[in-house]
Amino acid sequence: MNSQITHMTLNGCTNVAVRNFKLHSSDRRRLCCYRTGTRNFLISKLPFGPGHGVSIGSLAKELNEDGVENVTLSSSVFTGTQNGVRIKSWARPSTGFVKNVFFQDLIMKNVQNPIIIDQKYCPDHQDCLTEHSGVKISQVTYKNIQGTNSRYFILFQCSWDYSLGVIQPTSCLNQ
Repeated sequence: MNSQITHMTLNGCTNVAVRNFKLHSSDRRRLCCYRTGTRNFLISKLPFGPGHGVSIGSLAKELNEDGVENVTLSSSVFTGTQNGVRIKSWARPSTGFVKNVFFQDLIMKNVQNPIIIDQKYCPDHQDCLTEHSGVKISQVTYKNIQGTNSRYFILFQCSWDYSLGVIQPTSCLNQ
């Protein structure tokens, strides 16, 4: 499959599990994207790469939108991706949220940005919004994530209005 934008988009999905499935993008497109209304989702034992990696978002496109919650990504390998696991939202008011997300047992091989939370998302860096993101991010756990990257292993760019609630990076190793 050679999708024009994203190879697997989950928009409003509930109670879904994906295991032992390969996503590959020769032209650096997003490999997997969770959007508003996605709940109770499990991804396990997937190889990712090359491509943009896995994103929750972008959120805050609309003022009134559902959140993303109860997402688990585990036992997976990212190879040659731009990003590993990313949560992103536009810098504008929103009722959206990200809650109860668990990233565990991930290996990052030659990944530029393994872990990112970006609440000031602006993809082309032109006409960027200057408001603060209304998306509340809480109960996110990063456990046993290891690998190599170019400069930063973890990058949090947070909104001034809402601090991140209970973000737990444990056993993250940049070699």
